[in-house]
Amino acid sequence: MRSEAGCDPDALIAILAGDEPRASLQAEAEVRGVFLPELYNGLALEVARRFLDGRMHFDDADELANTLSAMMISDAADHGDGFVLPQPAWSIYEAFDAGEWNRGEPDDPVERYTRPLLEALLADPQSSTTHGVGGAGR
Repeated sequence: MRSEAGCDPDALIAILAGDEPRASLQAEAEVRGVFLPELYNGLALEVARRFLDGRMHFDDADELANTLSAMMISDAADHGDGFVLPQPAWSIYEAFDAGEWNRGEPDDPVERYTRPLLEALLADPQSSTTHGVGGAGR
């Protein structure tokens, strides 16, 4: 199986979990002739799939989603007003983020929030809203 960006998902996940994920992903994007946000989206979708089908534990998937979010936020800071956070990567990050803490409810926040959000996103990844930073998207 290949990710949406045409790269081996296992290799990309290894890069994301490595010491210098930003530089390594940028190099991979250049080799593949794709934009970095395409890799973010492909990686986020693969992490979500692996979590939902039980190949990845929540804590591991959440850590990778947090790494992706840090890179997306860094991109936003570098590009300034009008930068659009990649979708569905940002929405997938938000779904994992929703499962990180218990709000005092009796049920597991991962099962209550993360899993249904991810299932909905994977059913229709194009439905995620575009989140702009500081203005209209570019």
